[in-house]
Amino acid sequence: ATTKFIMSGLEGFSMDPPGEEDILDERSQKTKWGAIKLTLPRRLIITLIVLFVFLMRYYLINCQRVDNMWVSKPMFLPTSAKFGWMSFLTGHVPMESEAYWNMSEFNLTEL
Repeated sequence: ATTKFIMSGLEGFSMDPPGEEDILDERSQKTKWGAIKLTLPRRLIITLIVLFVFLMRYYLINCQRVDNMWVSKPMFLPTSAKFGWMSFLTGHVPMESEAYWNMSEFNLTEL
């Protein structure tokens, strides 16, 4: 009964036949971007951009350029294993004065 009521309320519609310009515009638009959209999904592009941004952020923060290569900055141990709220919020952690690992100790010309 409900289906018949809904179907009785439907009305027809008239559609203008597409003109020559409409067909040409539609075809050129589809051929221009259709292949690109099929081969390169939007999510993949966004994921690769985000990956590149965070990878470059890591290298810029934690590494330095030496002889046209990225090498790690000297690494320091924290003075304590206990971290307070201020260390968590600011990201500043008190460090030892002497580095426990330094890339300059290694000969980079052999690499």
